[in-house]
Amino acid sequence: MHENGVGAVKHILCPIDGSDPGKRAVATAAAMAQRMQAKLTLLHITQYVVGRSGVYEVSTPEETERYLAEAQVIASHEAYNDPALRNVRARDPANAILDFVEENEVDHIVMGAAGKGAMKSFLLGSVSSDILRKAYCPVTIVH
Repeated sequence: MHENGVGAVKHILCPIDGSDPGKRAVATAAAMAQRMQAKLTLLHITQYVVGRSGVYEVSTPEETERYLAEAQVIASHEAYNDPALRNVRARDPANAILDFVEENEVDHIVMGAAGKGAMKSFLLGSVSSDILRKAYCPVTIVH
């Protein structure tokens, strides 16, 4: 891919969850976006589960705000000062990320290897693994 040419990256998505790999992914995504002069979107998925007595969100609104604010500060340390901040409520984080990619013309995904999800694979988180297998655009996994 070439800067400002054919195949240039114009929109980078960085899903965030407050984990250490996720924070490192924000720094990587912000540096890439700055270098490529691309739009950067930081996306938090507020996952919910459906139980017998109702619907329960895995993270609180306060946690979501904190994750987005922390990610914004990390991006600013990489000289990227105005990332788009988004929150999506979804039952399946991987599908929500893939839907966002498709609906928002994302060219590249940068995400942490294993996050705070309840289900983790041995070395690669289940969400990261799903994104890596299903995304139509390049994916960078940060450990």
